[in-house]
Amino acid sequence: LSEIAATLAIPVIDQADYILRQGAALTDARWPHDFHWNPAGYQWAAETLLEYIEEHPTICASPPAPTPGSDQPLDAEDDTSR
Repeated sequence: LSEIAATLAIPVIDQADYILRQGAALTDARWPHDFHWNPAGYQWAAETLLEYIEEHPTICASPPAPTPGSDQPLDAEDDTSR
């Protein structure tokens, strides 16, 4: 998965690393009877994403607007070809 994501410039964020850095076990993030996240797992997922965004603020930046005549797609509201 990491190799595919890297070729598409998609970051892979390691929630397991975050949980372990909190001094918790990975099993603390899920219900004991299955692998769905429990409330702690959801909290750690949110905290993991927040940490990533804080460390990489440009990920939230708007992409540059396409220039007329470029091959970049326009947003649906800007598309006058319909």
